Amino acid sequence: MLLHLTEYYVMFAILYVETIPKIINPTLVCTMHRPSFGYFEYCNVSRNAQNDPSASFYIKILQLPVTSFSVHIEVHYLSNVRQPIVPLNSTWDGCQFLANRKRFRSFERVYNLLGYYTNVNHSCPYNHDIIGKDMSIDTQKVPFPLLPGVYALKTLYYVDGEKTLSIDASGKVV
Repeated sequence: MLLHLTEYYVMFAILYVETIPKIINPTLVCTMHRPSFGYFEYCNVSRNAQNDPSASFYIKILQLPVTSFSVHIEVHYLSNVRQPIVPLNSTWDGCQFLANRKRFRSFERVYNLLGYYTNVNHSCPYNHDIIGKDMSIDTQKVPFPLLPGVYALKTLYYVDGEKTLSIDASGKVV
C-alpha cells in the first residue's frame, strides 16, 4: 500500500509542473496626440538583464506643471473568437489616485505592475518629464488569469481634460 501511494505522488509530481506565462514578441507604440504638450524622446522594447522583454519611454513635457490628468486603460485578449475579450476597461483620475492609492484598489493592482519602473510616483503637480525605464510585467502578479494568446494593452492619457498621449503595447503569452 505504501509503495502504491509513493508511486502516485511521484507520478503526480512528474505530471504537475507549474508553468509561468512568458511574454514573447512584444511591441510598443507611443503616440503624442497633442504636440504642444510634449513629445516622446524615445519609445522602445529591448531586453533587460534577465533577458526578458522590457519597454522604455521618455516623455519630454513642454507645458509644465501637470496639475490634472486621467488615464484610460483597456486590456484586450485576442483569441480565435470574432470579438476580443476585454478583462479590463476603465478610466481613473491619476492625481486623485496618486494622492490616495488605497482608495482605488483596482487601479492600484494595475499600477503595481509597472509603477515601480516609472517616475510617476507622487501626487500632482508634476514639474518634470515622465520616464519609464526597463518596464517588464511579472506575469504572476497580473490581476486576472493569463491564458495563452495575444494581448493588447491600450492606454490613453488626458491632461487637463484633453486627449494628450497614448502608449499601446502588445505581445503573445505562451
